[in-house]
Amino acid sequence: MFTSDELVKIQSQLHINKCNLPQCAITLTNDLIDEIMSLRMALFAIAEPVAYLQSITEEDEDLDLQKAAEITHNPEYLKGIARTALYEPDESAEVMAN
Repeated sequence: MFTSDELVKIQSQLHINKCNLPQCAITLTNDLIDEIMSLRMALFAIAEPVAYLQSITEEDEDLDLQKAAEITHNPEYLKGIARTALYEPDESAEVMAN
């Protein structure tokens, strides 16, 4: 379901006077693909938090598995990932990495 702001954005992108329809469709499709990938990453971070943290840990860094387990069993941490992905999608990757 789209928010009213998202609907306005979609309607403005599809307005014939503002851009040609094929280009708007491509832009909209790319935006949707980006959003789907962001939401899938958030779901992965929630469903497999330790694996997610391992996947974003730099090669020269060691993940503290005990600390990771403590963080990932905190419901507020998991809710934070979900809320950020839902309400602030542009920031979700940044928040999940911290």
